[in-house]
Amino acid sequence: MLEEKSQIKELYDFKHRNDSNVNRGYNYEEKFVENLTSSYLRGNDINYTFLKQMERYYIISLESILPLRNFYNFTVNKYFNKHRN
Repeated sequence: MLEEKSQIKELYDFKHRNDSNVNRGYNYEEKFVENLTSSYLRGNDINYTFLKQMERYYIISLESILPLRNFYNFTVNKYFNKHRN
């Protein structure tokens, strides 16, 4: 998410149009709250709406470690998130 948002959309699409979908990693952005919270928390509508509103901030805080992970690999963007592990 941060890699795409840090660049112009058209240029990002142009640079990555030939990328293969092999080893793209786990996509945790789709159902982040559903996968990490219990059904008890999701059963309450007030809690669930709050968690859905905060979901983007949770993902951003999780992705904030990407520059540290890619610090020594100067061949990739610092927000690169398509590692195999």
